[in-house]
Amino acid sequence: RATASAPWTVLALSSLPTTNMGSQEIFVGFVDPSSQDDAPGWPLRNLILAIAYYKPGQHRFLAFRDVGLCTRGPDAPLRSRVFCVDATAAAAAAALGEEGKPLLSEVQLAGWTKIQNFDLTAFLDKTRMAADAVDLNVKLMKWRLLPNLEPERIQQLRFLLLGAGTLGCHVARTLMGWGVRHMTFVDSGHVSLSNPVRQTLFTHRDAAECRSKVLAASEAVKAVMPDAEVAGIELEIPMPGHPHQSREALKATVQRLQALVEGHDVVCMLTDSRESRWLPSLLVAAAQQAPVEGSTAREGSAPLGLTVALGFDSFLVSRQTHGDAKSACYFCNDVTAPADSLAFRTLDQQCTVTRPGLAGLASNVAVELVAALAQHPDGFR
Repeated sequence: RATASAPWTVLALSSLPTTNMGSQEIFVGFVDPSSQDDAPGWPLRNLILAIAYYKPGQHRFLAFRDVGLCTRGPDAPLRSRVFCVDATAAAAAAALGEEGKPLLSEVQLAGWTKIQNFDLTAFLDKTRMAADAVDLNVKLMKWRLLPNLEPERIQQLRFLLLGAGTLGCHVARTLMGWGVRHMTFVDSGHVSLSNPVRQTLFTHRDAAECRSKVLAASEAVKAVMPDAEVAGIELEIPMPGHPHQSREALKATVQRLQALVEGHDVVCMLTDSRESRWLPSLLVAAAQQAPVEGSTAREGSAPLGLTVALGFDSFLVSRQTHGDAKSACYFCNDVTAPADSLAFRTLDQQCTVTRPGLAGLASNVAVELVAALAQHPDGFR
């Protein structure tokens, strides 16, 4: 206590471990921000914890209140006060655990709760914020128009996009609109100067540098949707009537393509020639059978085959047989076997001639078809 010969002495809180708290003339002071007459502010909770840990026992606390900081006006009966608190060592040990480490269980003692950590990454990470914004756009359909919509049914699917050209780019764009994040591009071509105006994932720089289509497409998807899990695989799909390097190389390519087909939920055939769809169609059909030993297929998870093709002013979107749901593949109505449709043709005859707006229409119809099938109680069946 202050006297004429011995005024008040103020000690910092850092000196608490070495201070003798047994004297009745020691007060533990703090600035009390509370405006309530009968309740001290939150800083007292941390202070009690420190006292209980270092100097347990009964101590007197001085809650200093500055009238100038009162939110109820200068006429409010706001007074500083002194009160006693029994800060027990057991309470501190229960809240902090051994060696000052917080316990995992919830503990509430002496009016304060143990210190907790909160992860604010979701509010600061732009990638996670973008992912939440994308999912919110899709959920708005559920909240406002389709109460029974389960968007996660299509969002969790893994798509294999065979062809990273005009159709592949448009399909990928629409899938991102649904919040789909698992995509794999398969193509062996490079971006040419005529591609960027029709193939929406490429830029003039990609064409000028003659970049790989699968690499450029994968990077473009990641630039739009940073949390997407997208891969690009440079692979030339074996085609009937086309020459191949060797029997061993052909076998290795077929096995790799088969593993890709069996490892995805939806196989989109988006190539620009008829015969390039033949082997993928057979592999999808074979995957509907029970998995054999050594196969990468999963029991009960056969992929859905989806074909998208363009004419000049028409397009085709077709699904293959899936399980017990009978349908037709791209070649079911053909009377001739697929052959080389590109050999001995001029450059203008090799290119796909189609109205520019058809690719977007066909791709959107294809993705919406998968979205509708995904919502069915029986799935793709």
